[in-house]
Amino acid sequence: MLLLQPLLAAAVLLLLALCQSTPAAANTEIRNFFAPAPAPALAALPPRAPQMHALNATHSERAFAVRPAPLFTPLHAVCARSAAGAEAEAEADTPCAHELWLALALDGGGAPPWARARAFTLRVAWPAFYPTAVDIALYTPAALAAHFQGAHPAAAPPDPDSDPGAGGASPAATRTTYARIRLADTGVRNPSLPHAGAGAGAPPVPFTATLEPLHAGVLPATLLPALALLAPVLAGAALALPPLARAFAAVAREARRELYHAHSE
Repeated sequence: MLLLQPLLAAAVLLLLALCQSTPAAANTEIRNFFAPAPAPALAALPPRAPQMHALNATHSERAFAVRPAPLFTPLHAVCARSAAGAEAEAEADTPCAHELWLALALDGGGAPPWARARAFTLRVAWPAFYPTAVDIALYTPAALAAHFQGAHPAAAPPDPDSDPGAGGASPAATRTTYARIRLADTGVRNPSLPHAGAGAGAPPVPFTATLEPLHAGVLPATLLPALALLAPVLAGAALALPPLARAFAAVAREARRELYHAHSE
């Protein structure tokens, strides 16, 4: 036990040093949400809908690159239709270069834990040296159809009070949710990057989109290995620190006695 305690303390110090020595290399936008109740699936995407990239239990992480909107563009104005009449029709038929649409297959093909999960997280991570603002909006199938029909409803987040396990859903029902990811340039780019010259537009921003269920509604599955590693380290630290504190307290008392005797002489 006397040999184990210093080793545990050294492991804690090493872990802290590793955390401090690892610089932040990416920005992340996170959207946690509850899965909607099963609803009728779209027979087909609306005619004006762009290409949909799927995230599902088999392919839960994919890499993309999207050119952000020009500097000083508010996120709510990115890819917003501003024209009227014939111009609006032409604008609606042209895919916007500053956004990406994802189909989030929350059913997981019936495989656990996706099929049983009520909460999910969608993360978008991009290099920190790309000054970019990212917005994630969620749409149900009905809201997606209305959006591309020109009704422009507000993004409809899944109902947090809905129960995905409730009965009564038809075989054609689905929990599929659609995500709209919009990007806008927010600052001066790194001069060492390509296309960073004066007056140049922002280059495409590479990013990774990841979808995964949340355990207990709050914990992403990718954090479980880290917690499994930290649990024994923290338990060892809890066992090692009290004896170390008592040892240091004894040294401090001895030092105080020596100082008292030195002053009394």
